[in-house]
Amino acid sequence: MSDQNSGATAPKPSTWQALAVFFEHRTLVMLALGFSAGLPNLLLYDTISAWMRQAGLPLDVITLFSLVTITYAIKFLWAPIVDRVKIPGLYQMLGKRRSWMLLAQIGVIFGIWAIAVNMPAVSAAVAGVSKAPCNRRRM
Repeated sequence: MSDQNSGATAPKPSTWQALAVFFEHRTLVMLALGFSAGLPNLLLYDTISAWMRQAGLPLDVITLFSLVTITYAIKFLWAPIVDRVKIPGLYQMLGKRRSWMLLAQIGVIFGIWAIAVNMPAVSAAVAGVSKAPCNRRRM
């Protein structure tokens, strides 16, 4: 039997050395990517909820829109499809991952456009256009 403690052990890093790992370039890039991955959730759910509340929609309708965020919760179901399926036409031009990223961006653009078109009262309120006459008193 060989002695397991016969080899030299590495010195234990100090606290500052251990924390320095979080400020490496790779770690900061991953932090930025993680932050940006959460932005669609914020933009889709929180902004739409505020718009709907401003338009006077009932809370049950606003709550129903929280299902938009379920795509992130069930990512484990659709992620293998993205990893395996090649989009015809785009795959030859851009490759597998870039073609899926382009398709996702087109989907986001279409979704934002559809929301803007189908909710004109909310769109007008956000743009600052009031359909009601102004009831201010003149002094």
